Amino acid sequence: MDLRYLTINEAAGENWLLNLEILALNGLPSLTTIWNNAVNATCLLNLRCINIWYCETLKDVSWILRLPKLEVVYIFYCKEMEQVIREEDVEEEDYSNVFSKLRIMSIRDAPKLRSLCNKAMIFPCLKRIAIIDCPKLMKLPLKAHNVSAMPTVYCSKEWWSNLVWDDTDTQDTCYPYFMEA
Repeated sequence: MDLRYLTINEAAGENWLLNLEILALNGLPSLTTIWNNAVNATCLLNLRCINIWYCETLKDVSWILRLPKLEVVYIFYCKEMEQVIREEDVEEEDYSNVFSKLRIMSIRDAPKLRSLCNKAMIFPCLKRIAIIDCPKLMKLPLKAHNVSAMPTVYCSKEWWSNLVWDDTDTQDTCYPYFMEA
């Protein structure tokens, strides 16, 4: 089976997949979009973990901005992904609760990935972020806010040394949390 898209019928209203906690999409080479219709505040309310593997044509997962309980994001081997969250979606969001529970983000082998998010954000619960084999990704959307709350960043030494930082405070704050992967 090669899932190309998923549409939830409007008759489902705004309360669809309320009890879904883990979404795993694996080996879907033709999948370009996960949710064609808008994810609102009540649907996918309990989604905690997203595993996306080998979805080679997937471009972004911007809809994760609207998941209040999201704790874990794994995106592996998505060769065409250019942005985790599209720029136009970031500008529309209120950042007060975005990623308030996210603990782990791991992205591997996304050679076209240029951006996680175009705006620096506070991730109050983020413990670990891993970026492996994403050579075009030049920035992390981290904002220095609380030294004790900074996540450990797993990546290659070469990738770390080529990162572009918005300010030296964030760079200096993040450096002790770098771990070579």
